[in-house]
Amino acid sequence: MDYINASELTYAAKTLSPEQQEGICSQLKQYIAQMRALKPSNPRVEAADGSGLFVIRLTSNPFPSFASVEEFHARLGHEFILTSPNHRHMWSHFEVVSQRRYHTTFTHSDIAPRNILIKDGKIAAIVDWKSAGWYPAHSQSLALYFIRHLLGRIGTYFLTKIVCLVK
Repeated sequence: MDYINASELTYAAKTLSPEQQEGICSQLKQYIAQMRALKPSNPRVEAADGSGLFVIRLTSNPFPSFASVEEFHARLGHEFILTSPNHRHMWSHFEVVSQRRYHTTFTHSDIAPRNILIKDGKIAAIVDWKSAGWYPAHSQSLALYFIRHLLGRIGTYFLTKIVCLVK
């Protein structure tokens, strides 16, 4: 692992010009498209190394890998989210999502401003891949939704620029 002399987007966002913001959004779209273009070797929902998943927004404990997207929705949705008062705000969203059919795509799963390093107005690196893996296609959209809450106005800007790619 190498040290990267760059700033987190969390801090760099306040100093970026509109052109740099646009460029970063374009870069991020390209990176997400590259990840989504990877083809899974099986239908499992699992970490990049085939182990269990870290869904950091829900719990710090890993979930086991799942044989299919349907199993992921049944177990994570009905056995975890829909029975947890801490996640009540997500119930209606998860009910809708769990009724649709999805394939798995490779997802960073924690794309957040703190994990995007900026140097000279461009993305220098995306870090913290411990949650990366094969998730239902909607997962990256859900992760990006949290950017708006983390960064306020600038997060909303980034969300509106990249969400069209990951729907």
